[in-house]
Amino acid sequence: MKITRKAIATLALVALPIIGALGAQPASAEDNGPAGVPGKSCAVSNSNGTVSQVPVGSRVGLFYCGSDGEWHFGLLDLSMKQPTPPKQPTPPKKPPVVTKAPKSVVAAVR
Repeated sequence: MKITRKAIATLALVALPIIGALGAQPASAEDNGPAGVPGKSCAVSNSNGTVSQVPVGSRVGLFYCGSDGEWHFGLLDLSMKQPTPPKQPTPPKKPPVVTKAPKSVVAAVR
């Protein structure tokens, strides 16, 4: 019995979604232990299983502890703000320079 390419392609297109639906499992997550304290620390699990806290801003490779108490990945910490420069005292204003008009101008005005 000869099976044509068109029949094989049709069978594959019909069978793939059915097999995919049967193999799909619902997603689930498990609690991975204590979380960090927002604004203060992030949780770190040591090799022996103990959990310790590190301060905000700590780095481990490309991971850094954010101000929300969670670990973030990347080189830039976008939550950090640039400090404002200190205000410079304003110099006192100089009084206006008063010059005397020549006598000829004063005489012409009168």
